[in-house]
Amino acid sequence: ASAMFASQLTYRSLKFDEAAWRAARHVLHVDASHGAGSVLAHGAEALFAELARTHPETQVEHVRLWDEGVRAQMDYSLEHVRSKMAMLAGSAGEQDEQRFAMIERLSKQVASARGLVVSAPMWNYGVPYVAKQYFDCVLHPGLTFRELSGGRTEGLLGGDRPLVILTSSGG
Repeated sequence: ASAMFASQLTYRSLKFDEAAWRAARHVLHVDASHGAGSVLAHGAEALFAELARTHPETQVEHVRLWDEGVRAQMDYSLEHVRSKMAMLAGSAGEQDEQRFAMIERLSKQVASARGLVVSAPMWNYGVPYVAKQYFDCVLHPGLTFRELSGGRTEGLLGGDRPLVILTSSGG
């Protein structure tokens, strides 16, 4: 089987220190809930209160996917795709790297987390589009996963780090 990606991206706009990544102390909370009064928000609050009690050294970084500032960071268009493909092909210019810099920041934030908590309600038997959009923005070859020989992949988000998914649905 041939590799899907002939090459891998590398962090260009920021430095990614693998030793620091392995010593990460923050948990990333990717929050697509409907707000502070939602069932998901109450569940996440209880989880993080217990985490603070049992592991006070752990910091929690919240990414609230509905916030306008976060939405602006997740602006991912065909121009971003073209820049990514140019970077993969080794023909990227400065404009391509600048366009992709915010995507690198988002990828680094998730790749360097000690653990990941995703809070997402169920919408029509799926997650809200902002959750899918977020993961489309952060999952890139070389930044959050790499392809190995034989077409196998290795996630860079694993390494015995926990993933917690909180979800709710009506009914």
